[in-house]
Amino acid sequence: AGRIVGEVVTSVRTISAFTMERMMEGRFVAATDAHVKAAVPKGVLMGAIQGYSQGALFLAFALMYWYGGTYLADDSAVAPPLSDSKFEGMFIPIFCMLMLGAGLGQASQGATDSAKAAQAAGRVFEVVDRVSKID
Repeated sequence: AGRIVGEVVTSVRTISAFTMERMMEGRFVAATDAHVKAAVPKGVLMGAIQGYSQGALFLAFALMYWYGGTYLADDSAVAPPLSDSKFEGMFIPIFCMLMLGAGLGQASQGATDSAKAAQAAGRVFEVVDRVSKID
């Protein structure tokens, strides 16, 4: 679709002179429709995965806050070993989960880039490893 727009913009006078506006519009619509049909299932899958991960994260936080509240309300509970108070002992795992979620989010963004890089490297090695026709 981008190539079609580039052709139209650079040759606008020619397209106008030959009244090819409708034909170029049809080509553009066909190209964008094909792209949308291919991209929608992938977008739905990625949205479902993102929604599941966010839901699981919120559920984990809700569970930790609920348990932390009951832990703080229990007068017979003692402070955990690595903290000075029960309140601090409640927030250490919450912050750990927060950092874990942020790290997993960053890692998932880099996973798509590494797949594209691996494809590009494969294409480069195809060119380098081919047998030259010139002797």
